[in-house]
Amino acid sequence: MSGGCWCAGVLCLTLTVALSVGYPGWKTLDMQHTRLSQQREAARQQWRNLRRLSVAAEPLFGRTVENPRPFSPLDFQTPPLRLLHWQPSAQGGEMALKTSWDAVPSLFVRLAESEMSVSRFSLHREGAELLMTLQLERLANEG
Repeated sequence: MSGGCWCAGVLCLTLTVALSVGYPGWKTLDMQHTRLSQQREAARQQWRNLRRLSVAAEPLFGRTVENPRPFSPLDFQTPPLRLLHWQPSAQGGEMALKTSWDAVPSLFVRLAESEMSVSRFSLHREGAELLMTLQLERLANEG
């Protein structure tokens, strides 16, 4: 019987150590996830506010957004951009492009002019080009 008690004691000790080490780690991950969700929502709100400000500033700059440039993934099939993939979704879609570093800022401007926001993107270098994958969301549907 003492062998069985010894094994049970080791098992209890192992579980206690695992819980004391694992619980704080799990709690930290949960807090990081909550913080990330809050940051994403804050970023969405900032995009909405920026959109409202840009509409309010249009008369100052003589630009009209009543007729924004309609979004088409084919607009991104002109040098130095090369469309590799477009997967539409209800909120926007995913677009993969090959491009150069110089074209990246104007790409974001073109997307904004088409009332598309970038919720996520990744950049990978492939030789002299960049492989850029963007997760897009329509701004027009936001209040």
